[in-house]
Amino acid sequence: MKQPSRSIRMGRGRAVRSGARASGIRAACATVLSAALTATLLGMAPANAVDTEPTANRGLVVGYWLSGGTGLQEAAEKALQGTDDDIRQFLTDAPGIEAVDDRVDVARVVNAGGPAVREAAMTALAGTPADVEAFLDEGWKAPNEQDLRVEATRVVNYGGPGVKDAGTKALLGTAADVKQFLDVDQYKAQQTDDRVEVTKLYNTGGANVKAAAKL
Repeated sequence: MKQPSRSIRMGRGRAVRSGARASGIRAACATVLSAALTATLLGMAPANAVDTEPTANRGLVVGYWLSGGTGLQEAAEKALQGTDDDIRQFLTDAPGIEAVDDRVDVARVVNAGGPAVREAAMTALAGTPADVEAFLDEGWKAPNEQDLRVEATRVVNYGGPGVKDAGTKALLGTAADVKQFLDVDQYKAQQTDDRVEVTKLYNTGGANVKAAAKL
């Protein structure tokens, strides 16, 4: 299972970065904004302005727009096109909107994850916003590792000698070793097992089998 996406959590005077929403995909979004659009979103403060709070607040909202989930992005875009009061209202509402986005992320994990991940995700959804946040931050990792090990064990049980050997070694290692086995190494080992099996058939089979094995 891929790592669940997370937003950049931003509040007045603080920013906590977590997960894949801070990835290059969101960073690339920043370059898409033209200079004119950026100026419009941030607002053009007078040169002699003394109060910089509105400008700073708009900067926070732009951060939400670049790094938030669907709900945050839509609300941030609407606020940036509005007044300073709209900006302040957005910053007040943002935690609640982000909590909804978080629940959407967890619901997606329920649909895509393995049994242990799904169970943990459902438990989080039945809990508080803090439970949902904790699941997205770190709580998905242990159940995901459990699911990977269960899947690797299944592959080992049904695989040939090479697959069994590679899988057993992976299961004795780290979660990264298990993932490497499931994503790459099992297929390499399966190819080796297939070649060994074809060689056996060639050595023991009749003329037709030998001819087919050469193909």
